[in-house]
Amino acid sequence: MITVAILGKKSDRRITDYLIRAFDGICPCLFLTPFGTVRTTDETSNGEVFDPLIIFWDSENAETNCIPDIILLKDSCESAAPLVKENTTVIFHSANRTHLETVQGMSIHAIACGPSERDTITFSSALAEQPVLCVQRSIHTLDGEEMEPFELPIETGSGWARYPLQCVFALLVLLGIPERIHCIFEKSILHSIQKNEIK
Repeated sequence: MITVAILGKKSDRRITDYLIRAFDGICPCLFLTPFGTVRTTDETSNGEVFDPLIIFWDSENAETNCIPDIILLKDSCESAAPLVKENTTVIFHSANRTHLETVQGMSIHAIACGPSERDTITFSSALAEQPVLCVQRSIHTLDGEEMEPFELPIETGSGWARYPLQCVFALLVLLGIPERIHCIFEKSILHSIQKNEIK
């Protein structure tokens, strides 16, 4: 099982919303959010047994007894220091000073997302309706496979946010499933997710 912490203010929901859409239909996941719990399932799930492969924990508080495998920092994250341990993977926004202070000098696997040519994940084009996400340097997936640099155009419609989209894409690349980024903007996914919400 993989544990992923999503740190930042509870009102900053975009990353978690994108993740729920990306993972629905691919594998059993449990999302523990300030607004309730959401389960996603794979296509073959019969609903009788739920054994999540990934647990996502969305919280404002970095104080916990659980050390996650991967940490995603929301733009609103003020501190992640208690959770950042040696060899933790941290996905962060390179334009956010708090994020830079968190990862600086740490012996971690850092994946920088942002607008610069030094960032691992960026946009080679940021057109409103069809941005092109870009992996600018090799990333080793959690399975040990090396993902070479590549570009991936996506159709978004309107109302998408740059860093949250980059952050989710970085996680999908780490998991070896970057093409799932397309699912974020599919309307059929939204209906399926609403059925799986637990109040």
